[in-house]
Amino acid sequence: MNRVVWLGRVSTWQSWVNRAATRRGGEQPFLEAAQRIHGAAVHIDLHHPSTVNGRLLSGPALVGADPEFLLPHGSGYLLAKDVLDRLFAFLMLLVTSPLILMAMALVKLTSRGPALYSQTRVGRHGRLFTLYKIRSMIVESESLTGACWSMPGDQRVTRVGNWLRQSHIDELPQLWNVLMGHMSLVGPRPERPEFVPALEQTIPHYRDRLLVRPGITGFAQVQLPPDTGLDSVRTKLAYDLHYVQALGFWFDVRICWATAFKMIGASFRPLARLFRFPERSVVEDRYKRLAEEVRRKRSSQNRVPRPDGVACSA
Repeated sequence: MNRVVWLGRVSTWQSWVNRAATRRGGEQPFLEAAQRIHGAAVHIDLHHPSTVNGRLLSGPALVGADPEFLLPHGSGYLLAKDVLDRLFAFLMLLVTSPLILMAMALVKLTSRGPALYSQTRVGRHGRLFTLYKIRSMIVESESLTGACWSMPGDQRVTRVGNWLRQSHIDELPQLWNVLMGHMSLVGPRPERPEFVPALEQTIPHYRDRLLVRPGITGFAQVQLPPDTGLDSVRTKLAYDLHYVQALGFWFDVRICWATAFKMIGASFRPLARLFRFPERSVVEDRYKRLAEEVRRKRSSQNRVPRPDGVACSA
């Protein structure tokens, strides 16, 4: 049986990948390199490269089955979800456009720099896209520090930006991303490509959250505070994978209502009770069981029968 290989780290592979793909045409260099490393029975998963076709190549060399089996019932709801996302994004843009324009004007009047802020993020299957927000920090906030997470009390956040973040008005331009098909209204938050390689190496099954489009809001967002480090990312991944497995229309509706309540000040625990979200311990236990189930499934799919009828690893 063929095995899927996700090759290399960005720092190690990126320049070679670009040169080889340009010089020799497409996936052949990947195929030959993987065959030298893993044997002949291998094919390359080009759904996850970094700068080839605009997708991210990252993480350690991972060998295993296609993780689509994590999605419930063959993920048929994803088709309807895409249509509903675009429809509601269009309607919400019409309704909220005066608020967006007012917030942009307030940013321009109170701080130097553009009102809108754009940033590269990682979307479904590792595809990179440009995310838009109303700027809430000072201009060139990472010029000295490089890419980093925003922490509580971050001095780079402006006064107006603090209000925009608390009210989540700064997220409204992402409705355009939903309309363009980069994002969903509900889903895991899109991460920055600078952080993904390290997160993949540290946290098991981190890439499996990319089975669905990232969202403006999501299950983790209405139940957990923003990321501040690896421990918080690991906990949030458990919620993201729970969402992937429990994907459905009514789950999305409950998350949208929880988001509305959160915007007016509701805290996490009352939201969990009101909308009957599972307890944190339940979500984390399910993540641990999922990791074990994935290991068993990928192990069995990597075993092929020998001519004498005895199964062996591919």
